[in-house]
Amino acid sequence: MTITQHILQEIGPYLTQQTTVWVGYSGGLDSTVLLHALASISDTRFPLQAIHVNHQLSPASNHWQAHCEQTANALGVEIVCRRVEVRAAGAGLEHAAREARYAEFESVVKEQDILLCGHHADDQAETLMFRLVRGAGLRGLTAMNRSRALGRGAIVRPLLAIPRVQLESYAQQNDLRWVEDESNQNPQFDRNFLRHQVMPLIQSRWPGSNTRMQQTAQWLSEADALLAEYARADLDLCDVQSARLGQSLALEVLEGFRFERRKHVVRQWVAQCGFSAPDNKHLDQLERLIRSGVDSEAQLAWGQCEVRRFRQRLYLFSRLDPSLPAGEIRWKGDRPLKLPDGSVLSLEEGVPAASGFTIMFRQGGERCHPVGRKHSQTLKKLFQEFNVEPWLRDRVPLVYADGQIAAVGDVFSCINSASQNSAQPSQAGWQFSWRYPD
Repeated sequence: MTITQHILQEIGPYLTQQTTVWVGYSGGLDSTVLLHALASISDTRFPLQAIHVNHQLSPASNHWQAHCEQTANALGVEIVCRRVEVRAAGAGLEHAAREARYAEFESVVKEQDILLCGHHADDQAETLMFRLVRGAGLRGLTAMNRSRALGRGAIVRPLLAIPRVQLESYAQQNDLRWVEDESNQNPQFDRNFLRHQVMPLIQSRWPGSNTRMQQTAQWLSEADALLAEYARADLDLCDVQSARLGQSLALEVLEGFRFERRKHVVRQWVAQCGFSAPDNKHLDQLERLIRSGVDSEAQLAWGQCEVRRFRQRLYLFSRLDPSLPAGEIRWKGDRPLKLPDGSVLSLEEGVPAASGFTIMFRQGGERCHPVGRKHSQTLKKLFQEFNVEPWLRDRVPLVYADGQIAAVGDVFSCINSASQNSAQPSQAGWQFSWRYPD
């Protein structure tokens, strides 16, 4: 089977009548072969476009972009070029460049589109080795997936089973020209050290090992997919519910699993919510939180999420800003109000008070009279009775009308003289919605 036939076989399941095929075109060997092979078969089968991301990290960046434009034009392929500013953060320059590149890829991919990357078997073996020496778990050792979601479309790597030597042979047979990034020779970067000093030694001792490593990564990927299927089934048993902020699950069910099983359920839950995976240290801390058996102010946080427990449920949500909302906010009630912590307050039933509303937050000692109750009670006791999560109690918007509490978020409405004098029935009050964005 030729490289062109192999590519067509790999992308075939993703093609529809609405699919545009994009090539992430860096100008290097692998993406050059990929673009050339696709240009020879696209004709009326699918629209083909290329996207080049100029990271502006090399003096030759503009030369590479010009080369990509010339090559794409010669092949009759429309090309989109994007310039990005790359700022190295905690994860390093390579990571920052990758994040910037994939953000641009995602911006052009529409629903049912696919974006192809030229990663090959040598890249896969290198990634497997890189993650192995860093102590990755099963999911990390799957290396690069053949496909995954990318925005509204998907990213596909059709060359993962093809070794670099075959790509070089194709390029020579078709007289292709490509660019070489000088930074790829710098052994200061971990991947370059593996690529130029470690992997050649392994290949010389065990010829064909790169291909076998790619097969190993594929088998690990299949095992991980099977494990994820079991974890999803376990998670379904845990009564996952949407909360005002994030989600919660039943601790009683989770505690019934053995430790290793709990870890996989939690990882699956975190992944489904779109957060980065917890490492072993966080999983051990989470285990102590789960097994503590009592609600407390204890919390666990990593990445952009945090975990807490309350009333025999475990909560997972986006990290809260440690600063609490304060002061007064005047609100007419005629449109949704975005509060300082990002939550949104809306009037669902009733007409706004003639003088509007004032939004405040708990200071301590407040009392109010919930509709349907004979007496007023302290807000502290009402929060406990209505099972308001402790970490949200100082964030619940207190809606005042004519100096009296008319409602406590969407937890309950209060008897208020302004509501009795409005067009509302005297015991109905106003009904509000208070939610955090998903």
